[in-house]
Amino acid sequence: GGLGSPHARPGGRKRSRASAMDGCVSLQAVRADLAILKNVSTEDVAGYRAATRSIASNCRKSPRALARYCREGLLEVLSAAVAEVPSQPNLINSTLDVTLIVAKLIMETGPA
Repeated sequence: GGLGSPHARPGGRKRSRASAMDGCVSLQAVRADLAILKNVSTEDVAGYRAATRSIASNCRKSPRALARYCREGLLEVLSAAVAEVPSQPNLINSTLDVTLIVAKLIMETGPA
Protein backbone atom coordinates (compact mmCIF):
# COMPACT_ATOMS: atom_id res chain seq x y z
CA GLY A 1 0.00 0.00 0.00
CA GLY A 2 0.95 3.61 -0.52
CA LEU A 3 1.21 6.34 2.02
CA GLY A 4 -1.95 6.65 4.06
CA SER A 5 -3.35 3.32 2.89
CA PRO A 6 -4.73 0.91 5.49
CA HIS A 7 -1.87 -1.48 4.61
CA ALA A 8 0.91 1.01 5.36
CA ARG A 9 2.98 0.05 8.38
CA PRO A 10 3.39 2.66 11.12
CA GLY A 11 6.89 4.09 11.05
CA GLY A 12 7.55 2.43 7.71
CA ARG A 13 6.41 5.28 5.51
CA LYS A 14 9.86 6.44 4.55
CA ARG A 15 10.90 2.92 3.68
CA SER A 16 7.79 2.24 1.58
CA ARG A 17 8.28 5.45 -0.32
CA ALA A 18 11.97 4.72 -0.98
CA SER A 19 11.17 1.19 -2.14
CA ALA A 20 8.52 2.48 -4.49
CA MET A 21 10.92 5.08 -5.90
CA ASP A 22 13.75 2.57 -6.30
CA GLY A 23 11.50 0.13 -8.08
CA CYS A 24 10.08 2.68 -10.50
CA VAL A 25 12.23 1.50 -13.42
CA SER A 26 11.79 -2.08 -14.46
CA LEU A 27 14.62 -4.05 -16.00
CA GLN A 28 12.47 -4.40 -19.11
CA ALA A 29 12.09 -0.60 -19.39
CA VAL A 30 15.84 -0.08 -18.91
CA ARG A 31 16.64 -2.61 -21.63
CA ALA A 32 14.05 -1.07 -23.96
CA ASP A 33 15.56 2.42 -23.52
CA LEU A 34 19.06 1.09 -24.15
CA ALA A 35 17.95 -0.85 -27.24
CA ILE A 36 16.62 2.39 -28.71
CA LEU A 37 19.86 4.24 -27.94
CA LYS A 38 21.86 1.51 -29.64
CA ASN A 39 20.07 2.34 -32.88
CA VAL A 40 21.56 5.76 -33.61
CA SER A 41 20.75 5.34 -37.29
CA THR A 42 17.04 5.25 -36.46
CA GLU A 43 14.51 7.25 -38.41
CA ASP A 44 12.35 7.39 -35.27
CA VAL A 45 13.82 10.61 -33.92
CA ALA A 46 10.91 11.15 -31.52
CA GLY A 47 11.34 7.66 -30.05
CA TYR A 48 15.08 8.16 -29.67
CA ARG A 49 14.59 11.49 -27.92
CA ALA A 50 11.91 9.98 -25.67
CA ALA A 51 14.34 7.24 -24.65
CA THR A 52 17.05 9.77 -23.79
CA ARG A 53 14.55 11.81 -21.74
CA SER A 54 13.39 8.65 -19.98
CA ILE A 55 16.94 7.66 -19.06
CA ALA A 56 17.78 11.15 -17.80
CA SER A 57 14.55 11.41 -15.78
CA ASN A 58 14.81 7.95 -14.24
CA CYS A 59 18.46 8.39 -13.32
CA ARG A 60 17.77 11.78 -11.71
CA LYS A 61 14.95 10.30 -9.63
CA SER A 62 16.89 7.43 -8.14
CA PRO A 63 20.51 6.39 -7.64
CA ARG A 64 19.30 2.80 -7.92
CA ALA A 65 17.85 3.53 -11.35
CA LEU A 66 21.20 5.01 -12.38
CA ALA A 67 22.95 1.90 -11.09
CA ARG A 68 20.50 -0.36 -12.93
CA TYR A 69 21.06 1.46 -16.22
CA CYS A 70 24.82 1.31 -15.69
CA ARG A 71 24.75 -2.43 -14.91
CA GLU A 72 22.83 -2.97 -18.14
CA GLY A 73 25.52 -1.20 -20.18
CA LEU A 74 24.45 2.45 -20.29
CA LEU A 75 28.00 3.80 -20.38
CA GLU A 76 29.01 1.56 -23.27
CA VAL A 77 25.82 2.42 -25.17
CA LEU A 78 26.33 6.16 -24.63
CA SER A 79 29.97 5.89 -25.68
CA ALA A 80 28.98 4.21 -28.95
CA ALA A 81 26.12 6.66 -29.51
CA VAL A 82 28.36 9.70 -29.00
CA ALA A 83 30.80 8.26 -31.53
CA GLU A 84 28.05 7.64 -34.12
CA VAL A 85 25.78 10.62 -33.54
CA PRO A 86 27.68 13.18 -35.65
CA SER A 87 26.21 11.43 -38.69
CA GLN A 88 22.71 12.04 -37.23
CA PRO A 89 22.36 15.79 -36.57
CA ASN A 90 18.79 15.38 -35.27
CA LEU A 91 20.05 13.24 -32.41
CA ILE A 92 23.17 15.13 -31.34
CA ASN A 93 21.59 17.33 -28.66
CA SER A 94 19.57 14.60 -26.95
CA THR A 95 22.55 12.22 -26.96
CA LEU A 96 24.92 14.79 -25.51
CA ASP A 97 22.33 15.94 -22.96
CA VAL A 98 21.78 12.48 -21.52
CA THR A 99 25.51 11.75 -21.59
CA LEU A 100 26.32 14.88 -19.59
CA ILE A 101 23.46 14.28 -17.14
CA VAL A 102 24.60 10.72 -16.47
CA ALA A 103 28.24 11.80 -16.09
CA LYS A 104 27.23 14.50 -13.60
CA LEU A 105 25.10 12.07 -11.60
CA ILE A 106 27.90 9.51 -11.48
CA MET A 107 30.32 12.16 -10.26
CA GLU A 108 27.85 13.26 -7.57
CA THR A 109 26.85 9.81 -6.34
CA GLY A 110 30.11 7.95 -6.81
CA PRO A 111 30.45 4.39 -8.08
CA ALA A 112 27.47 2.10 -7.54
